[in-house]
Amino acid sequence: MFTHRSPTTLELVALAIAMLGAIAALIVSIGGMKTIYYYLRGDTRDPEAAPACDDDLDYSEDTRLYDLGREALDDARPGDALKLLQRSWDLFQHAGTAHQIAVALQALNRPEESLQWHTSAYELNAKNSKFAVAYAESLYTQGRTPEATKVLKRTLKHNRDYGPAKRLLETITAQT
Repeated sequence: MFTHRSPTTLELVALAIAMLGAIAALIVSIGGMKTIYYYLRGDTRDPEAAPACDDDLDYSEDTRLYDLGREALDDARPGDALKLLQRSWDLFQHAGTAHQIAVALQALNRPEESLQWHTSAYELNAKNSKFAVAYAESLYTQGRTPEATKVLKRTLKHNRDYGPAKRLLETITAQT
């Protein structure tokens, strides 16, 4: 008959060391820390196409500009935000940057341009529910209700409990 015993401290340390070795091997096999950095940022593109990024995860210039742009938006300075975010976009085309450019353009009352950027954000990362709802809302405000409805239904198919998508779809349905 088998009896259960608790592992010793030495066995736990040995297991932890083995796991760290496996993690290190995985990092090397997938392309190093730069790949993980871009993955964690939500980038869907090849990190080798991005600007150089030190393996110690220092900010790259595109990230620095993106963060400054977000701060400008938070400080209700959409014109400054737009300039910073567009400079970030020029360095690295990322869905989050496209979304923030669209937000800045909305704040500047430039809805047609905002829709173009919402479209870019959605095309770069269609699985992001926040980007999808922003895109659908932009479509809806431009009078493109059937397209907005389609995007929202697709979003709810993948994320059926996403409140903003449900609320916007209800609003559209009530008004049509």
